[in-house]
Amino acid sequence: MKKSNSKFIQTKSRREIISANIDNLIDERNMTPTEFQEKMGMSKQDYYKKKSVNGSSYNEEDIMKAAKILDVTINDIYYDKEEKKSVEVLRIRKYDPIMAQQQVKIKLLNPSFERPSEILSQVIGITIILMVIIYFISKYSVFYSLMSLFIPMFVVYYMKSSFGIEKTYIINYLDDIYYEIKYENNNKLNILQLLRAISVISFSFPSIILTFTGVGNESISSMSMYSISTFISMVIGIVCLFVFIPKKFKKKIYQNEIKGYYASLVYLIAISITNVFATNLFSINKNYWYITMSAIISMIIASIEFVITSKKYNEYKLMYEEYNQKERELFPKDYKF
Repeated sequence: MKKSNSKFIQTKSRREIISANIDNLIDERNMTPTEFQEKMGMSKQDYYKKKSVNGSSYNEEDIMKAAKILDVTINDIYYDKEEKKSVEVLRIRKYDPIMAQQQVKIKLLNPSFERPSEILSQVIGITIILMVIIYFISKYSVFYSLMSLFIPMFVVYYMKSSFGIEKTYIINYLDDIYYEIKYENNNKLNILQLLRAISVISFSFPSIILTFTGVGNESISSMSMYSISTFISMVIGIVCLFVFIPKKFKKKIYQNEIKGYYASLVYLIAISITNVFATNLFSINKNYWYITMSAIISMIIASIEFVITSKKYNEYKLMYEEYNQKERELFPKDYKF
C-alpha cells in the first residue's frame, strides 16, 4: 500500500514535473519554444538540456522568471495536478477578516479652486451694486447700509448650492482619502502674507486717522457703523494672517485643513462689507473720499490674494488610498460626474 501511494513520486522527478508543466503552458499560451527561450535569455541547447531527464534542471530563479513570462503562479510550474489540489485546500483556509466600514462625505473643491474668478466676480459684483445703491439712499437712513449683509448671505448660499462637488463613499476604516500636492513649493507664502498685511493697513490706517481727527455731528452714526465694520475686518484679517494662512503648504492635507482658502474668502467678504460702509460715509460727507478709496484698494489687494490662494490649492489633487493598495486620484480631470 505504501508502495502504491509513492509510485508517482518514484517514477517522476521534480525536474520532470517542472519541465512538463512549462512545456504544457508554452503550448497553452500559443508560444513557440524559441520565443520562450528568447524571453528567458537561454540558448536552445540549455532549453533542451533542462527537458532531458539526465540534464540540468530549472533553478529557483528560472522558475520565477518562467512564471512571470507565462503569466502563472510559481505553484503552477512547481507542482503536478494532484499536488495542486492539496495546495488549493490550504489556500482556501486562509484567514480573511471582515474590515469595519465607514460612510464618508467627500467634497471635490478643485473646480472652485480652478476658477476663482466665478466667486470673485459675484462677490465684487454684489459689492459694487450695493455701493451704488447705498450712495443714493443712505442720506435718508444710515441703516440702509446694513444691506451689505447680503454679501455673506449670498456667499453662504452659493457655497451650499454649487461650491464643489459632493460625493458619499463607504470605505474601510483603514482606507484613507486626502488631498496631495506634487511639489511642496512654499515660495508664494511670503507673497500671500505681504498682500494680507498691506490690505489690512490700507483700510485701517485712514480709520485710525479719522478717529483722532474727529467727525462732524452729521456723520456720527455712519462713522460708528464704519468703525465697527473696520474693526471686525481688521480682526478677521489679522487672525487669518497669523492663524489660518499656513506656515507652509504640506504635501498631504485633509479636507478640514483647507483653512487658508476659506480664510482668504472670509477676509474678502469682510472687506467687501467695509467698502459698503465706507461708501455710506462718503455719500454723507465727500471729505471722506480717501476712506472709500482705501477700502477699494484693500479689496483689490484681497482679491489678488484670493486668486493666488485658489490657484495654489488647485495644485492639490483628491487621492484615495485603499488599504495595502497604491494610492490613486479620486476625481481625475477626465472623470465624468
